[in-house]
Amino acid sequence: MKLTFILILPAVIVCLPNIGFLTYYKLDRSLTRKKVLIAGILTLLVGLFSPWVATFVSAHGISMDRQPDELVCATGAATFLFFGYLLTLLATPILTLILAMSTEKK
Repeated sequence: MKLTFILILPAVIVCLPNIGFLTYYKLDRSLTRKKVLIAGILTLLVGLFSPWVATFVSAHGISMDRQPDELVCATGAATFLFFGYLLTLLATPILTLILAMSTEKK
């Protein structure tokens, strides 16, 4: 259970905006380039907050099963900030451009 809160759930939280964007792209049949670009911008905005949530979830998992007055080093949880922003700021614009160019212009 502790591993779920430290690694698995934060990794899913970091990837969730891009997964949601791809799901929206696959499910919506009436897509235009404008809709894809707006969805990409919204994904980028949501992706700016998801690394913070993942960091807090991981820090909670690290401090799980500890006494409230016991100090715990949760520096490792901050790696989700770095990798989350790296994924958001690199993958989302590239994904948006690829999907916008592959969508028919209407």
